[in-house]
Amino acid sequence: MHTEYYIQGYHANVTFQNVIGGSNIINQPKIETYYRATALPRTTSSALTNHEHAQVCVIGAGFAGLSAAKGLAERGIDDVVVLEAEEIGHGCSGRNGGFVFSGFNLDEADLINQVGLEHAKTLYLHSETAVNMVRNNIDNFQIECEVNNSGIMLANWFDRPEILRNYKTLMAEAFDVTLGEYGLDECRSLLKSKRYYGALHEHGAFHFHPLKYIHGLADGIKSRGVRIYENSPVIRLSRTKGGMHIVDTPNGAITAKMIIMAGSAYM
Repeated sequence: MHTEYYIQGYHANVTFQNVIGGSNIINQPKIETYYRATALPRTTSSALTNHEHAQVCVIGAGFAGLSAAKGLAERGIDDVVVLEAEEIGHGCSGRNGGFVFSGFNLDEADLINQVGLEHAKTLYLHSETAVNMVRNNIDNFQIECEVNNSGIMLANWFDRPEILRNYKTLMAEAFDVTLGEYGLDECRSLLKSKRYYGALHEHGAFHFHPLKYIHGLADGIKSRGVRIYENSPVIRLSRTKGGMHIVDTPNGAITAKMIIMAGSAYM
């Protein structure tokens, strides 16, 4: 599908394969997972069927999109719309490991090497803030999502105790994080496996049911005035000469001052 897009006076031609998010997102078969099988019954939000206006249109109802919408609502932006091509939490937000803890995919030592110690500390603090934000959402919106506050174990696959020792020292000295420690026997007893050679324990981490969480988050932000439309894939983006964004779906459209693209790998 061909579309035209205007950005700061420049005219760009953009081609989408059926919808934003790729050629196969519409009518994808639902992936049956443990989380879907154990999710609480809910009423799906209606699809967009008319032309509406908003200050901000968020594309994607996963963790990123709903968190962005929540943040906008908390900052006094009371005219926010979220469009979701499938159902809330359809992508990885609704089918992941369910572990919530600080840090990034990038190893902390590599993070320091890339951005320097002070910037790395700031980034790590932001990740800790994100963990606390999720906890606050669960409390404030009273989300039933099977929280387990036992923390997480960082298990060592290798018979090299210096790996855990060096990591524990790095986290303490660089990020002021104190990790617990399990020796070989205790680790293997807890995990019922001889595959591992000890572990560290991050006390502040937790596990939850991600699909129940994101459904509860959606209900919470809807109660604060955010409009959410499911089964509403975006098929076209355009921009008026006056600077407004037009976001088209198969049966409706949103005119917005700003759009937030929050579709991750589906974009």
